[in-house]
Amino acid sequence: MSLTLTISVLKSFGELRYRHFGLGYLAGTIYALGRSTEAKRLLWECLTQQELIGDPRTIPHMLYHIRGIYDLMDTALGLEARRVLQTIIPICRENADDWGVAISSSQLGYTHCRLGEYDEAERCFREGLQAAIKLPTFQMALEALVGLILLSIKLGPPSPEKQKWAITGLTLVLNHPATTRPTYDRAAALLAGVEETGLRPEVVAAARKQAQTLKLETLVEEILSVIAG
Repeated sequence: MSLTLTISVLKSFGELRYRHFGLGYLAGTIYALGRSTEAKRLLWECLTQQELIGDPRTIPHMLYHIRGIYDLMDTALGLEARRVLQTIIPICRENADDWGVAISSSQLGYTHCRLGEYDEAERCFREGLQAAIKLPTFQMALEALVGLILLSIKLGPPSPEKQKWAITGLTLVLNHPATTRPTYDRAAALLAGVEETGLRPEVVAAARKQAQTLKLETLVEEILSVIAG
């Protein structure tokens, strides 16, 4: 099916929520094929029509699932995503929707990182983690943890200590049974970058081994201390 026909079919859906999911996933697929201009146009359409959907969690859920979405974002898309997510989080808070707060705050954290707004990113990842801990599963907590590790890498030159904790944390995420595919992909991409920084093999091996026995709560505390330090 041609791209034009696919988009026409998706836009004919009366249910806006599913139409936006379809357009969002199509944007990710097109981006993976190297057609970034078309992908950005579709993502822009999804973001600017968020108010029509009715379900505030549609956009953050879409952003969460699209592989490479934050590589796709230029400044204009990042600013629009920030605007949309900042309107969604208060709605989720008002509805006592911890899952909505967790996923929306984490995606806003990634957006802030893309825009270079690291203080705001830390606040969002912390809020996302606090909401995620209340949930019966670890999926969103692991997503927020990957965001915190990304932030720790973004904040200045990576020290050996920071690199060690990043490897430990990302290894834990990759091996955790509750890790979803989008979180796994982000963690794997980050880990590949960290391991290319020239750490001694024995340091990498020790960091990976530590991930086998470390509890998630302990790891989060260590990552937060690295960021604060």
